[in-house]
Amino acid sequence: MSCQGPRAKKKAPRRAGSPRANVRRGSRSDLLTSPEPTVDPLLPIVQKAYDVSLWLLPRIERFPRAYKFTLGDRLQTTALDLCLALVEASHARKRERPLSRANRLLDQLRILLRLAADMEVLSPRQLAFVSRQNEELGRMIGGWLKTSRSHPSA
Repeated sequence: MSCQGPRAKKKAPRRAGSPRANVRRGSRSDLLTSPEPTVDPLLPIVQKAYDVSLWLLPRIERFPRAYKFTLGDRLQTTALDLCLALVEASHARKRERPLSRANRLLDQLRILLRLAADMEVLSPRQLAFVSRQNEELGRMIGGWLKTSRSHPSA
């Protein structure tokens, strides 16, 4: 006989389509749906480029329509290509080519950001902030490029 009275609450059966219908606590499936994804640590230079892209993307979304799909798209593409060129350099055996490409992309990004500020879609304060980030990124790329030229396999 049950200790629960006639008015005891019964657990509602889980629907078959629900994602956690037959999942036990602590099971492998529970780990796959954990809210905290694990992220591999990035090289500081890749992290810096990632941070610039992460800062820039929401600002591009607020560009006026006249600039969002021209200047905004170019800024977005250039920033993401810069990040990916640095990832490529981090995995390449010969790093000079991807680093030179990253250096060119950084120069293009600087010009596009300056244009965005001149068109008043970025404030002078925003331009100053992202320019400081890009300046540091340029020093990092330059140092890595210099090292890769003196040690071709590095």
